Amino acid sequence: MIDRNTMPYGRIAAEGVAIVLSILLAFAIDAAWDNHKDRQQERAILTSLAADFEDTRGLLADGIASHERFRDSAKKLLGILDEDITVTDPETIDGLINDAFVNAKTIEVLNGSLSALFASGNLDLIENEELRSLLAAWPSLVDNATEDERWIVDDVQQRFVPYLNARIPTRNIYRNSSSHRDTMREAIPPRPSTGYEALWTDAEFDNLVSNRLSNEIFALEEISILVREVENIIEQIEIELQRR
Repeated sequence: MIDRNTMPYGRIAAEGVAIVLSILLAFAIDAAWDNHKDRQQERAILTSLAADFEDTRGLLADGIASHERFRDSAKKLLGILDEDITVTDPETIDGLINDAFVNAKTIEVLNGSLSALFASGNLDLIENEELRSLLAAWPSLVDNATEDERWIVDDVQQRFVPYLNARIPTRNIYRNSSSHRDTMREAIPPRPSTGYEALWTDAEFDNLVSNRLSNEIFALEEISILVREVENIIEQIEIELQRR
């Protein structure tokens, strides 16, 4: 018969507490290690995102420069039509028409690290809530901007180039492309200067140039949103990387 008075209750309780504490400590160590691995993974993700968005910043700057040139060329053509601008150099006019009727630009925003992050389902590893929201919204903003650019490219291919081909010789216009002038001049022999009277007196020419100008303004507005968001994303990434 067990003598309850001789049972070492204190020692049993102490051992029980020790067991519970050892289990809790093991859980805490596991949790701390998991958190450490998550933070390491987060830092790797942030570093990769930072590099991609820096590249995107440069691509957007190049794209804006191109769209501003197209916009300005269309504006100058309207100025010539309205006799507010006098241009006597045929090669300059060829370049302006090339920008407004032949040339077009789409910005290829490639962000492999962000696509991989979405595909992995690890967006929640990023603790910064504002940064998570910015990254989640980024693809739709890119779609909005590139949609405007695709409209311009489609117009150039389907309306603007066929219009020119039906009205004037276009060899010199291609030859004096503002973006590839040296290459085009080497490849395409010149012809006598084009007469532009068929364009200056055509209402459709005025309408097409006005349409290109408005589309370039819309495209630049959408791209400016991307620029603003890129700066916000880079700023938030830098804040998080400095904390670690």
